[in-house]
Amino acid sequence: MGFRHCRDKRSQTEQDDTGITPGDNWLVEWGIGHRLQNGLELGLVGYDAWQLEADDGAATTAKAERHAIGAEAGYLWPTAGVMLKGAVYHEYDAEGGGLKGLESEGDAFRLQLTKFL
Repeated sequence: MGFRHCRDKRSQTEQDDTGITPGDNWLVEWGIGHRLQNGLELGLVGYDAWQLEADDGAATTAKAERHAIGAEAGYLWPTAGVMLKGAVYHEYDAEGGGLKGLESEGDAFRLQLTKFL
C-alpha cells in the first residue's frame, strides 16, 4: 500500500486580451493505492485547487476553487521497463472566482505511459 501527494503553487501574469492578472493558486494532487501480486496497481486519487489571491482587474474579488476524486489503475512491465497508468476523475465542486457563472464541473480522463531508461 502506498500514499503520494504533490503540491504546486503557481503565480500568474497579466492576460493580454483581458488585462486581468489571475491570482496565485495552490494545487494538491493526492492518491493512495495498493499493488496486487499480479502487478496491477489500483488506487483512489484526487486533486484540490484553491486560488490564494483574487484576480487583479476582475469585476469581483471571489476566488476560484476545484475539487475532484477518482480511481487509478496501472501496470508495470519490468522486463520492458514500461509502465501504463490510467485514471478517471469526477469534479464534484467548482467555484469560478473572477469567472463567476463560467464554472464547469465534469469528468476527466488521464492516460500515462512511462518508459524507463
